[in-house]
Amino acid sequence: MIVSMLLGCAAPEPAAADTAAESGETAPSEVAPPLLTADEALAILDVIYTTGLPDPGAVQEGYLQALSHGDEECPGLELQMNTQPEGCTAESGYHYSGLATYLLTEDPVGWSLSAELEITPPSGAVLGAGGAAGMWGGETDKGWWRQGTINGSWQSGDAPFLSDGYSGSIALFAESAGTDRYMVGMDGAISYGGAAVVDLSKMSARSSECAAYFLGLVQVRDEHGRWYQIELSECTGCGEVLQDGTELGEGCMQTQGAPAALLALLAPEE
Repeated sequence: MIVSMLLGCAAPEPAAADTAAESGETAPSEVAPPLLTADEALAILDVIYTTGLPDPGAVQEGYLQALSHGDEECPGLELQMNTQPEGCTAESGYHYSGLATYLLTEDPVGWSLSAELEITPPSGAVLGAGGAAGMWGGETDKGWWRQGTINGSWQSGDAPFLSDGYSGSIALFAESAGTDRYMVGMDGAISYGGAAVVDLSKMSARSSECAAYFLGLVQVRDEHGRWYQIELSECTGCGEVLQDGTELGEGCMQTQGAPAALLALLAPEE
């Protein structure tokens, strides 16, 4: 009887995690997932390029096209939106809800759009927005310049980069200058559907130096929230990759031509 009582009061066996801690081993649940390889880190940048670069013109076109299905009663304004909280439905079947201010500017020539809205066509493909976008440009002594921005969150099925949902704050620019045909650049942060997240620090490309790839500093985030730093300093699409001070070697992109794609978005029509 006494033996049974002593056994019943014996200390419990240590848990697996406690045993692992005492032995200096890491419990299976605490093992960190492996870091991306250098090429896998660069592949996140490939996703941005192949999905489509942020395009202010696509935002403008999507908004104006959706608004063109409205009428005098709903949403009631030609280029703006200001509906009741519950929204309204036009005779076309388009449902409009929210606020939007669209302005054309003369100095510099361009447009701006700020919006907090949802526009739903009969097909159900929602144009959703919570942010601002715009594009402006002008002439210079040697050529022309263009500048565009897309800030906040935007979603639409009308443009590849918007289909999964765009979030970020990006500034885009392009200019031409005599024999140095053009220079293009990007600066800011982009997320496509939360799956591809990159931070671009003064990325640029100049036709006289490197027209196939952007040069600059990039940071990409993996699915575990870890950031990888990539320095693209040569016109090869390759760069050294670091993760929190750990050198992962050189990785290379699989795509090229992103500077030309950005130029096509921003350059004035000839």
